[in-house]
Amino acid sequence: MTAEHGSVVLKRVEPAKPYRRYAIPTLLAGWRLHRSVPGSVPEPLGAFECYNRWGRLQEAWLVARYEPGHSLRTLLRQPGRGSMTALARSLGGYLAQVHNAGVLFRDAHPANVLVRSAPPAGEPAFSLIDLDALRLARPSMLERVKLLMKLGLPEPEQHALIEGYWQAADRQPAPLAIWFLERVYYPFKRVRRRVVSWARGR
Repeated sequence: MTAEHGSVVLKRVEPAKPYRRYAIPTLLAGWRLHRSVPGSVPEPLGAFECYNRWGRLQEAWLVARYEPGHSLRTLLRQPGRGSMTALARSLGGYLAQVHNAGVLFRDAHPANVLVRSAPPAGEPAFSLIDLDALRLARPSMLERVKLLMKLGLPEPEQHALIEGYWQAADRQPAPLAIWFLERVYYPFKRVRRRVVSWARGR
């Protein structure tokens, strides 16, 4: 396989989470996303599922082409980094493309978003490296909002991310809903997250 596709990554599917237990549905979602938005995920090459004699799944693995780059979390933690609002706005538009393609990404964290080293012309600058979090689904408005909040980028990058997402999304909330999200929901969630983090660190 490496002779044909170059470096590959073998990823064990998380068996403890029901929605991420099987490799085949993830492979199908990865294929759809890779066809709809080429380069948006490390190219899925195959999947393996091992069952015991009673038909219960024991292990599941995904094989994908290796994609060079740095995680978004690594870039955000670089000392002395400048403004990344343009990158965050581009990421918002990219995530909207993922959802427009009928694929839901359940585990949106900066560590799971790869900023690609040298994407070909016309391909996105990002890649979703947590392949087993992909599912074929049309995300609801609530799921979209949760995903954007889950990324938890620092300001002003988080605002740019949200702005870029809704500009490119195939479904948009009403203006009043956007006002509520920006002025009430997101600030409340940020404060709640800080309080929970502080309480856990005591």
